[in-house]
Amino acid sequence: MSIRGGVLSAADNTYAQSTSAKGGVHVSLKTSKETSYSLDLSSDGVTPTAHRTTTSNVFSNSAYSTLNSAALALARSHGQVANQSGSNPDATQFGRLFQTSVTKTRYKNTASGSAESQSRLSRFSYYGNGMLRESWVNGLHTALFYDQFGNKVAEQAYAKVDASNYQKRGQYWFYDNRGQYLASQMNQNGVAESYLYNGSAGSTATQGLIYSKTITGPNHLASTSYFDVQGQVIRQILADGNQTVISRALCSSCDSNFITETTVSSNKPKTQTYFDKFAREREKRVSGFNGSWIVTATNLDRSPINPCQTLPLLRLSRHNRSLMP
Repeated sequence: MSIRGGVLSAADNTYAQSTSAKGGVHVSLKTSKETSYSLDLSSDGVTPTAHRTTTSNVFSNSAYSTLNSAALALARSHGQVANQSGSNPDATQFGRLFQTSVTKTRYKNTASGSAESQSRLSRFSYYGNGMLRESWVNGLHTALFYDQFGNKVAEQAYAKVDASNYQKRGQYWFYDNRGQYLASQMNQNGVAESYLYNGSAGSTATQGLIYSKTITGPNHLASTSYFDVQGQVIRQILADGNQTVISRALCSSCDSNFITETTVSSNKPKTQTYFDKFAREREKRVSGFNGSWIVTATNLDRSPINPCQTLPLLRLSRHNRSLMP
């Protein structure tokens, strides 16, 4: 990308070729370097000053050279690799980011009066199945742990608070015996949040569709959401007693208002949202204080781009505010 003959962004990638355990040739991304410039007019409002940002990434396939049968089974359960056997399965195609560095350079308007740069280095390590194990980002060390289903069950972060002492932060997740639903989560201070599915504890494997979910926070305040057969929220009851009801109507013969979604809340204005056949929002109406509709309309073409949006007129004064449709 360029402007006035100068480059605003550029990318330089290198690739590596390797031979898989079954003799196949595999090409993977080894390094990537992206350089971008932003224009700054703060000096005099006219003369642009360019500031540079450089991002360098290094990718590695080494994590897959030590796959064992247990790790391979876990990877298969998440669709990461196909069914394979042998001590060195053909899994090197799943490269993971090993190291990345970001350097930002400001050439003018700095504290020293000359060009100044700041860099951030990040590194990552992986389990044998390719799932993230540890990350190091500018002194912040984070370790991740998973269960046999691949769910993240613990995350622990360490960072220095002074020259010799570290401080730890932890978050923990607990699932049912099938690893399907989250039963509760807790931080290192024991502050917990628990879940009920169809009225039953999340630690018990729930059969069939989920039509209700109750979240109880650390203050023992519970809120419940109800779902339709497609898993969409149709009703919410908050801990303070306020309720929200969401209804959806389908018009198969309509092009513009294919789906009409109506939201009625005990503590918010009524809203109506209209979607076209591509599930794109084309109009949203909010009930005003005087009972009239405040309309936000979007003019959509056949592409995903929204070329025009009509917003309600907002008039502000010192003593009052009014919305005009």
